[in-house]
Amino acid sequence: MAGFGGQAKIDPDLQEWDDGQYEGRRTADIRQARPGWDLFRDGCPGGESVEAVARSVRDLLVPRWLKTDMTDAQANPKQVYDLSMEFLIGCSLTN
Repeated sequence: MAGFGGQAKIDPDLQEWDDGQYEGRRTADIRQARPGWDLFRDGCPGGESVEAVARSVRDLLVPRWLKTDMTDAQANPKQVYDLSMEFLIGCSLTN
């Protein structure tokens, strides 16, 4: 990830999305069978929905963000950080 260098860590809970019947297929191949297919609009048959993935990300990231925010508030009481979770998950990935 740009700007994070060696601090970036891969989280096994966040690195995989269940693609169901489309597992291992390329977008171009899926669109040959389903012209105009879009992962976020149409999803993957037999896989996780966009809403399920968004909820999982939210449920994993919010406690971490709150811990970071509390730690920062204790260390730096004059600074205030506002992080919109809606922005992080792309307004539930619908727009």
